[in-house]
Amino acid sequence: MVAYLCFYWNTSQSVIFYKTRQCKTLCCNKGSFSTKPKFYIRNKLKRPLGYRVQPTMEDRTNFATTSIQGDSNSTGESNISQAVGYSEESDMYVDLRDSPNFQVKPAGVISLAWLHFRKELDGLIRSMGQFLGWIEKDEWIPPDCFGFRLDNEKVFERQRERESKQESYITTPRWSRWIYDALCGFIDWAYKDRPVERFWFLETVARMPYFSYISVLHLYETLGWWRNGELLKIHFAEEYNEFHHLLIMESLGGDRKWLDRFVAEHAAVFYYWILVLYFFLSPSLAYNFSELVEAHAVDTYTEFLQTNEELLKQLPPPKIAERYYLADNLYMFDEIILQVLGDLLVIISTMYFVIFVMMKWNMSRQCMPVRITQNWVK
Repeated sequence: MVAYLCFYWNTSQSVIFYKTRQCKTLCCNKGSFSTKPKFYIRNKLKRPLGYRVQPTMEDRTNFATTSIQGDSNSTGESNISQAVGYSEESDMYVDLRDSPNFQVKPAGVISLAWLHFRKELDGLIRSMGQFLGWIEKDEWIPPDCFGFRLDNEKVFERQRERESKQESYITTPRWSRWIYDALCGFIDWAYKDRPVERFWFLETVARMPYFSYISVLHLYETLGWWRNGELLKIHFAEEYNEFHHLLIMESLGGDRKWLDRFVAEHAAVFYYWILVLYFFLSPSLAYNFSELVEAHAVDTYTEFLQTNEELLKQLPPPKIAERYYLADNLYMFDEIILQVLGDLLVIISTMYFVIFVMMKWNMSRQCMPVRITQNWVK
């Protein structure tokens, strides 16, 4: 209820804001927005007002080389921002330390809601300004600066080819399949030619199954109906990995647009309660639907890797990916990956390997843990 009231309040305030010439001039001033990624500020790129040329491969390579050289000089983890996984030396990706979401201590609900309202109001004003042509669309900040490509038709063809193999076909109730097909159709329509935003949406929604499973299992424990620590441990490890996938996509600028955030947040809440209901009725049905979604993620990541292989191998990995996958203590990663696939050599030298490891994680979860759990609860 509060979210929808905030939405209509944001809209009305934005209309009033844009009525005056003075406010219009203010919106066109890029420096007036505190939430602008540091990618633009640190590089201080000066261009004419009408500049809209897409960066070339040489430009991206120069940025990548600068970032790698800067990263080689960074040592230690003496502050909170480094622990989160972002570095001052990295010019390639979005620095999320400006976001009010990254705080040392959780605040009260009123304080958090107010901070979120201010951030989203600013994002809504900027989105409307860009839509109306009053604010220039800057193609030199993530994710537009990367130039990634993804063909929806090829993803669908890859899915049909996988399902044509009997051992790879996922048997599911017809009405559950209808929901899945509608979800895939919406994603193809809403995120056409925007792969980073698409992946960010998928990773936002992909965390919800494990939140819902853990919530229901905790309720069962509280009521004294059921108790099994191993299953809770597995789901927590799965959610923790999805959380880092989400951070990686945020560092690529996947959540930069207000409308993408609005849709993903509301879809995730709706998906959470659908899965809670699924799990109440039949745990195997909930796991089955999650397997469908993860199989779609595998097809999408595979096509994305094949299409953008050359570019991905030139880009350095985000700091959050290095600190997570190359950490000495990979308890949560080992809990799922290494137990399923055996010894996995994690080489995080370029963005290509980051996406590869993420895809490998989804493949292993699709093929083994989810299916094993689904069969176990039948």
